Amino acid sequence: VLGVDRFLDMCRTVLNVIGDLVAAQHASLSPRIDGLVTRVNVDVGDRVAAGDVLLSLDPVLARQLLQQYQAATAAAEATYQENVRLVKEAERLTKQNHLPLTELSLRQSTLAISKAQLDAARAEQQAQATRVAWHQLEAPFDGVISRKLSEAGEWITPGTAAFELVATDKVYLD
Repeated sequence: VLGVDRFLDMCRTVLNVIGDLVAAQHASLSPRIDGLVTRVNVDVGDRVAAGDVLLSLDPVLARQLLQQYQAATAAAEATYQENVRLVKEAERLTKQNHLPLTELSLRQSTLAISKAQLDAARAEQQAQATRVAWHQLEAPFDGVISRKLSEAGEWITPGTAAFELVATDKVYLD
């Protein structure tokens, strides 16, 4: 009877092979928007985790535009709330026959328009907030930076690779 350790030792085989190790996942990373690179946080050989910020673009103008959209949303909200108040008042006065039904209908239409404007302002604000977030290029998966193609001070555009990222969790022998 053989012991387990002795049996495992007999089963081990050294296998010499020639080939290339190929990563299961590899990506050329570029930003979603044009911009001036203000900070590069990684270098070739650095290990990164999914979500790590690799590069930052100058967000000043995008943030200012976001503030404008926030102000427009606040104004649309105030207009909508005032129109809600006017409709409630018209409903009350119409029941008491102090206001014609046409005035109530007019106020209801104005309320519907202001609601649509508020929804549009909120959507524009959310879209701009997303564009502000795009000023940071994040790692989509865990891996190692294999190439660095951008430096602070450069202007970069979508489709222009800033980094190449290679996953190291799964590699195959080719």
